[in-house]
Amino acid sequence: MLNRSQLEAFLTYRELLLEWNRRVNLISRKDEGRIVAHHFLDSLVSFPHLDLSLGKRLLDLGSGAGFPGVPLKIVAPQIRLTLLDSKRKRVLFLRKLVNVLQLEDVNVLCERAEHLGKQEGYTGKFDYVVARAVMELNRLVVLALPFLRRGGRLIAYKGPDEVTEAQGMIADVSMRGVRVSFPKERDLVIVEKM
Repeated sequence: MLNRSQLEAFLTYRELLLEWNRRVNLISRKDEGRIVAHHFLDSLVSFPHLDLSLGKRLLDLGSGAGFPGVPLKIVAPQIRLTLLDSKRKRVLFLRKLVNVLQLEDVNVLCERAEHLGKQEGYTGKFDYVVARAVMELNRLVVLALPFLRRGGRLIAYKGPDEVTEAQGMIADVSMRGVRVSFPKERDLVIVEKM
């Protein structure tokens, strides 16, 4: 159950997203009327599969308009969140959003994952990498693994059955899919770094 300040944060997020979407393509125009279901609630379907206790570090890879990282931060303010996107306009929106929502322990970076994953301070430092609507699974796993500590997990929001196609193609990971059906049918692909 969300408290009043969390509900207000989501309302403010929605308003700012709509305002910025007029200038910067953050979400599809057809999604503007269904932000709550298709973006906020969809971002939170991974929540039961995350241990978001105090100090856990989460990287949202290819964050775009902040999904799923910012909704997860709103419901679990104790996590340390890094939002990563390679597009400057999206990063400007994310910085404004973090500032307006007064979110603490959030780092917003404009960088390519393949470069950042090699930098000290980011390699092997995250408990979780989350990615929604970002590239094919095999490539995503390769990009995410350097960020994860041993035992850390990538949670990828993917279309149905992508986990079956990727299973066994990547070494040193344990992979499973969890089917979710709201707001649309998809798999959460959970990849654990061994």
